[in-house]
Amino acid sequence: MHLAKAHQKVRRQRQDVHHKTALQLVRANDVIYHENLQTANMVRNHHLAKSIQDAGWAAFLAILAYKAACAGRQVVAVNPVFTSQICSGCGVLVQKGLSIRWHACPDCGTELYRDHNAARNIHKNIQWRGQRLRGLAGLPAGLNREPAGL
Repeated sequence: MHLAKAHQKVRRQRQDVHHKTALQLVRANDVIYHENLQTANMVRNHHLAKSIQDAGWAAFLAILAYKAACAGRQVVAVNPVFTSQICSGCGVLVQKGLSIRWHACPDCGTELYRDHNAARNIHKNIQWRGQRLRGLAGLPAGLNREPAGL
């Protein structure tokens, strides 16, 4: 009985955060772009499965899509291929396995942790891909060519 109440409380807290975050995003943006992550495939990795399911990504995206539709906004899913492997300095694709944690670009010499590179790069890259899907974008700022493999 006590355990069930604790689980219910956590579930309600998570739903509350999802609803508040989705509402904040919808109020602040006309179009919201996100990576079209295949969470069903990602949970097959037993190291990540619990964290992915605890975060409730799929539930959050469903809430976000619903709130956006009610507000007349758009939610656009973007193909996630190579979004974290493109150099944040010059836009060149630097392929690396998941075990490689350091990003070193052979073209421009940018060197930093892989996650820092992804964080710097992911916002502009996802926005550019989403705009390209909608027919609104040229090349992202700072890039002199389209990233390879897109």
